Amino acid sequence: MRISHIILFLIPVFHSCSALRHDKEIESELKELDRCIQVRKLLEEEKLVRIKGLKASLDDRSSSPESRLSTVGRLTHEYNTYCFDSLVFWLERQIALADELANRNTASMARIRLASALASGGYYLESNEVFSKIDTSGFTNELYREYWHAMYIFADNLEENSEPLCSYRLVGSRSGYLEKSLLYGDPGSSLWKFYRMRLYMLNHSYAKADKAADELLAFFPKGSGDYAFTASYKSVICDSLHRDRDRLIWLIRSAQSDMLCLNKNYSALTMVASDLAVKDPARAFRYISMSLDDGLAFSGILRPWQISRLLPDIQAAFMQKELGVKRQIHLLNIIFIALIIILAVSLYIIYCYYRSLSRMRTELMEANNVREQYIAQFLVRQSDWIDRLKSFQLSIIKKIRFGKTDEVVRELSMSDDVDREIKIFHEDFDNTFLALFPTFIDEFNELLKEDARIIPPASGNGGKAMNTELRIYALVRLGIDDSNEIARLLKYSVRTIYNYKVKILNSAKVDREIFEKAVKNIGKRQNAQGNHSTF
Repeated sequence: MRISHIILFLIPVFHSCSALRHDKEIESELKELDRCIQVRKLLEEEKLVRIKGLKASLDDRSSSPESRLSTVGRLTHEYNTYCFDSLVFWLERQIALADELANRNTASMARIRLASALASGGYYLESNEVFSKIDTSGFTNELYREYWHAMYIFADNLEENSEPLCSYRLVGSRSGYLEKSLLYGDPGSSLWKFYRMRLYMLNHSYAKADKAADELLAFFPKGSGDYAFTASYKSVICDSLHRDRDRLIWLIRSAQSDMLCLNKNYSALTMVASDLAVKDPARAFRYISMSLDDGLAFSGILRPWQISRLLPDIQAAFMQKELGVKRQIHLLNIIFIALIIILAVSLYIIYCYYRSLSRMRTELMEANNVREQYIAQFLVRQSDWIDRLKSFQLSIIKKIRFGKTDEVVRELSMSDDVDREIKIFHEDFDNTFLALFPTFIDEFNELLKEDARIIPPASGNGGKAMNTELRIYALVRLGIDDSNEIARLLKYSVRTIYNYKVKILNSAKVDREIFEKAVKNIGKRQNAQGNHSTF
């Protein structure tokens, strides 16, 4: 089997092993939800510090009864949706203090809140008993609005979570309670808009309810309890309008705000877990476990009961996913073993090719040495020729001294100028050497400090030429490092060669031995990595 075919076969396997890939918006919302869960611990620590401070102020005997009543009221707000038992305790204490102070409005408001809290916690008979003891005579509009709102909460919870017959015995229509709440509400207020939205929903006018929900969501800040509550209803509306994707998004946003406002009597995170049970059971199990922990911490009876009904399905999905992962891991193990065998065979084949290439490389290196020796011999011959030319020049001068001008004229008419020949020799050397080592100038400059790098002059044919320093070290690259020999080849004095070498070595990045060794390695691919790591 070809490796490309194996890779194509592995693609769906790895894809199936990966976690759920939501669309970008849902994935982003889930990441934000996880961030809110992480932040919640710090927010909870701050909340407990506030509660501790409020309780400490109650121990101050010098505080007035009115101040103590106000502090107890603040404690009821701190425990609302956070701890049911503590909320009930402080509401009852608020009622007692208000009765002592003959503050009828505060006592009535606390009784209404207590009845509403009992209904939200699933204690319907207890809630009904509290409602039966509330005297509504003389109520203000605000108290009437709160009273009918609490009755709506009682009816709504009872109808959603109990048998219809039981609901009928205890309470009337939730629509009727909403209409009465709407009657006493301030038109345009957030509560008034909420009553209107719920009435739209109960009357199955979901398009109108959707617009009303958007108005409310724009009114409340994200992270608040009101936002979480409204977003939860928005998800119900989207479900009724068959917008499943939007339903999940608003459930997630509701859960985010629940986390930030430290609400432990929530349902949104539970519903998110239920939606993710099949596609992302690990995340769903984490969310449902947290929901159950919070439900138990809140200490109401309703929420743990609701969550426990979902646990078996989520656990079954989690186990099924884990079984599938184990099967896929087993399949991958078989595939990896096959790949290891293929890899071993491939490595053996590569090893055989490598041995063959190694022999070829040795032969090429030998040929390269021959080539370099040939270049050196060629340069020596050219230098010898220049020496003969110079000797010829001296001969001419000698003849002139002896008055043999006719012979001089005859010989000069048959020779070329020595300087011109030296120039031609340099040009030939430059062209030949740079053709063999095209990167010599750049690599040589890499060995020098930044401000000492050599900019080569242009040659007559438009290419690059070399100056004296470059020619000296070009000969070093060819293995000719004796200053006398370099001076003889380039037609300079030994002192001149020495001065140029000292100048270059003073500009080098490293000491002399490493520098000259690096020069001799220019152009050798087998030493390129070593050069880069050194310099």
